Amino acid sequence: MSKQAIFILGICTWVFLLSGVLRWLGIPSLDQLLYMMFGEPNGLNGLYAILLAIPIVYIILRLLRLNENHSDN
Repeated sequence: MSKQAIFILGICTWVFLLSGVLRWLGIPSLDQLLYMMFGEPNGLNGLYAILLAIPIVYIILRLLRLNENHSDN
């Protein structure tokens, strides 16, 4: 199995397990957290959420590329 397939499978498993564990512990999930931060969804709040998510996704992808480069050495 390729590294990408293992990564995608791990993310899917993590999302399903984590959501159940978070709900069981009473910790808000990401959608509940964004709702708490921004309130009812409207155009401006959606823009804030997108602007918040873009750097987070960029950092995650950057870290994955760095780890991939180090594992080749």
